[in-house]
Amino acid sequence: MLFDPKPKKKISDIFDRKEEIEMLKKFLNSSEPLILVYGLRRMGKTSLILSTLNDLKLDYLFLDVREIAKQKSRIYYKDFLSLLEGEINKKLKKGRFEEFISYLKRIKGVTINSGGISISFSWNKEERTEFANLLEKLNEWGEDKGQRVIIVIDEAQELENMRDYDLLPAIAYAFDHLDNLSFIITGSEVRVFSKFLRVNDPRSPLYGRAFSEIQLKPFDKDTAISFLKKGFDEFGIDFKHGDRIYEEFGGNPGWLTLYGHTAVTLKDFDRAIERTKEIAKGLLKEEFMNF
Repeated sequence: MLFDPKPKKKISDIFDRKEEIEMLKKFLNSSEPLILVYGLRRMGKTSLILSTLNDLKLDYLFLDVREIAKQKSRIYYKDFLSLLEGEINKKLKKGRFEEFISYLKRIKGVTINSGGISISFSWNKEERTEFANLLEKLNEWGEDKGQRVIIVIDEAQELENMRDYDLLPAIAYAFDHLDNLSFIITGSEVRVFSKFLRVNDPRSPLYGRAFSEIQLKPFDKDTAISFLKKGFDEFGIDFKHGDRIYEEFGGNPGWLTLYGHTAVTLKDFDRAIERTKEIAKGLLKEEFMNF
């Protein structure tokens, strides 16, 4: 359903991103070590990535940094480790990554919990689990399986606030030496380039390294109107107010999805405009405060 506000996980649910999907598939199939997917919030970056990875049946870890940023003004390494730990445990509960447990046993600071169905990482200085060591074992596991492992860091610019640990040396090390890993980094254009990856800063570990990039842009007017029409068609509604909604919200797929979802829920096109504006204003305020 086009108006489902949750990220899409199947390519068949993605609207009008065929070119971007093919680009991402090309980069993944050619084993690019670092892929940047950038654009404004709610452009559909997460949906694009998840649906493509699932379609290619690749093993991946998806780290949504917004989960931390919503709760804390400053992020520490233990928060990042907790996010990574939680994602691995989710995979284990779903019956994925089970073989990876044996590789984790060899890393300092990793505890295999009873039954072997969950793990925990230490962030104490003496026994701290190092990100680079985890990447090495993910690479080793991928090599033994004959398949690449993908690490997605979503909205990575939020990690610029992490002051007690620098992830970039580990990512640079993986870029140079770990041939069975690929990183997909997403975020807003300016901050993810200049504040997190610092690709133009000679002091950055990633300076001078080539990367592949995909930019997601807003829908043009005709595409936005087609998106709305198709979304309402799924509910048997003949929608004829596409021009007006485009003037109100532009071609941002996230705001169009929010409007469609709200309109279907309220069963009132005009009230849905005001309600969508209220929600959008609140979300934009939250993002501005985080920025």
